[in-house]
Amino acid sequence: MFSFRRIKGDHLFRDVSEKNRQQVVENIIEASTPRKSFFVMVAASSFICTAGILMDSVALIIGAMIIAPMISALLSVSLGLVVFNGKLFLRSVLVVIKSLALLFVSAFGISMLFKTNEAISYINLLKTDFQLEIFAIALLVGFVAAISFIRKELSQYITGTAIAVTLIPPMCVSAIALRMGHYIFFLNSLWIFFINFSGIIISSILVFIFTGFYNSKGRVIKELEEEAEFLSKLNYRDRIKKWLREGLDLTLNFFKK
Repeated sequence: MFSFRRIKGDHLFRDVSEKNRQQVVENIIEASTPRKSFFVMVAASSFICTAGILMDSVALIIGAMIIAPMISALLSVSLGLVVFNGKLFLRSVLVVIKSLALLFVSAFGISMLFKTNEAISYINLLKTDFQLEIFAIALLVGFVAAISFIRKELSQYITGTAIAVTLIPPMCVSAIALRMGHYIFFLNSLWIFFINFSGIIISSILVFIFTGFYNSKGRVIKELEEEAEFLSKLNYRDRIKKWLREGLDLTLNFFKK
């Protein structure tokens, strides 16, 4: 039988334990690790979103936002600022920059496969008349995203957050607009992206501060060390594969002679 006593101590910020914070740090850093699979998902989301915009398909646009892993990279930036760890901050910013570059290039490339001579209806939505409203929504999105990572019972809503994050469409629209020569729409879409980006970063920083993540510096350092070790192993394996391929090529060329 349901009882309100079970949720009497359920405070949104105050009852976040140290163990919970350590797990959140691990989840955020792991989810935003710059591995190949991360960037593959970024490129895939760009392709799907761009196709959805060009085909005027809302379902494809929503689907692209669901699979995009960008929210973890943004939360990683906020976490780096809260714990005042320059290594995490710079690493996260670099991941975000690479992801945005990949988003833009992918969107621009796939837009060349479509006929874009006529106006695209989605571009007409990217106007700067509602800057304050857009920023307020971005603040709310950042809040929900951070809380969804922190509170296990709310983790089911992270998909809904991914749908609400309006980072992927503006970046894809900017690439399409540049491809079409609509420079005003190009600048407007980048401006909307910046508003959303800033709102998410600001609100997630506040959530991390109120939940005491500034005390998780040691855990962040440990996770970064484990991540560096993991990535070094991947690089070592890649080098081994390269050496094997080069050795095989030399052997085959030798016997051909």
